[in-house]
Amino acid sequence: MARSARRSITRWIHVTDLQVGQVPSDVDDHDAQVEELIARVRAEKPDFVINTGDNTPGAVDDDERRFIAQCWRDFHRIVDPLASECPIFHAPGNHDQSRPGRSLDLYCRHVGRAGKRAYYAANFGDISMVMLDLLMRVGEYNAREVGTCRVMHHGAFPPGTAQHRWLRRHLSRPRQARVSIVAGHWPIFMSKYVYHATDSSLRHDELTGQSGVLLPMLIEARTDLYLCGHHHVYERSRHPQLMQVMTGADKIAWPGLMKRANRFRVASDYRIGYTRFAFDRQSNLIRGEAVALDGEIMDAWTQKPRGSKNRG
Repeated sequence: MARSARRSITRWIHVTDLQVGQVPSDVDDHDAQVEELIARVRAEKPDFVINTGDNTPGAVDDDERRFIAQCWRDFHRIVDPLASECPIFHAPGNHDQSRPGRSLDLYCRHVGRAGKRAYYAANFGDISMVMLDLLMRVGEYNAREVGTCRVMHHGAFPPGTAQHRWLRRHLSRPRQARVSIVAGHWPIFMSKYVYHATDSSLRHDELTGQSGVLLPMLIEARTDLYLCGHHHVYERSRHPQLMQVMTGADKIAWPGLMKRANRFRVASDYRIGYTRFAFDRQSNLIRGEAVALDGEIMDAWTQKPRGSKNRG
């Protein structure tokens, strides 16, 4: 039976941090693992895929122009077969920036957003999506918070920006979709160990009690899922008013994350993989499963969509 955006069950998959173009080591061949992961995603036959960035290991090499060109060629070789079978909705990560100037122009050209902004909204049947650009720009952060971490690794959602104004307008509109997803590269809920790498405008801070700028907006809009990556681990955090799901396809995980969890974390795993979702409109239920590269289920849960504040 042909897949349809209006069928009873809608299925989608979340991937992130593919970082295609890493040089094989004596331990593993990262690109080969990504190829296997994408093959498994294709076998799932999802209706669409959400990719929350870091497609290549960019913005780090001195010989970046030639290196990144090859990385994007490898990315397309691996990912284009999936893109030919279902839509892929992209949000940028810090490694998707290119020199000079940490630009996203090259990224946008390679993910079908040439000449457009990197953040946008989209719909697929019962599902509404917002893909965010959470890259920190110079001048949009509190310099005292940056510490020793490179600015290019920082995420932020500062107030007063064009994206902030756009998102507020977008979320205030009546929503007809049953399920609301917001996706961005950086998490909102995270270990205190890595607070230094995310601006206070984005993170939920357990030390100060501050929730940043983005989280209150998502709560007010009754968002169901926030999908993210960046930390290279699987982690699910159940906030009373929002489910955050962090996925990872690069096993170079940030150290210490499992030892100093955020207070809302309910499941975690260091293994690389992807997360699959299904929404059944008849039962009005979202089902989620985190799948390791070997096919083992790392975590599973169900949740009811919260609906829109503007719906009856």
